[in-house]
Amino acid sequence: MRLFTLSPRLAECAGLVRVGARLADVGADHAKLPVWLARQGLIESAVACDVSPGSLASAARNITLHRAGHMVKTRLSDGLTGIDPDEADDIVIAGMGGELIAEILSGASWIKNPRYNLILQPMSRPERLRRWLLESGFEIISEKAVPDAGRLYVVIQACFCSPAN
Repeated sequence: MRLFTLSPRLAECAGLVRVGARLADVGADHAKLPVWLARQGLIESAVACDVSPGSLASAARNITLHRAGHMVKTRLSDGLTGIDPDEADDIVIAGMGGELIAEILSGASWIKNPRYNLILQPMSRPERLRRWLLESGFEIISEKAVPDAGRLYVVIQACFCSPAN
C-alpha cells in the first residue's frame, strides 16, 4: 500500500519535527501527521490525541490501515491534559484557532522547559498565539506562511527560553 501525501501545511509541520523525537499530536483528527512520520522512520513514537471519540476512531483506522500501530497510539485527551511530560519531545498542535492553542498550552505548565519543540499551526488569530508565546517566556524560532488549498496558513516553531518578565 502506497503512503498518502501530506497537505502543504502538514508537510511544513512534519519538516519541523526533530528526527527521533517522541511526538504528541494534539487535535490529531485522522492521525495523518504521526502516521506519515512513523512510516518514514522519522520519529521514535507518537501519541495522537483528540477530544473527539469519532476523530480518534478515524485515527485508529488510519493507523491500522498504514500499519503504524507499533509506533502511533491514540488517546482521548483534552489538549495536553492526557500527555505525560516524559512521553513527548515534540508537540504539534495544528488546525485550531490561535486562542485555543494558547489555552491548551497554558494548561500544561510542564512545557515551560527548553527540551520541548512546539510546532503550532493556528487556523485563525495567529497574533493572539504569538502574543501569548512571547508573554509566557517562549521564543519563536521560526515562522512560515504556507499556501494550501487556496488559503495562506502560518506554521510557528517555538520553545521555552525564560520566565516572562
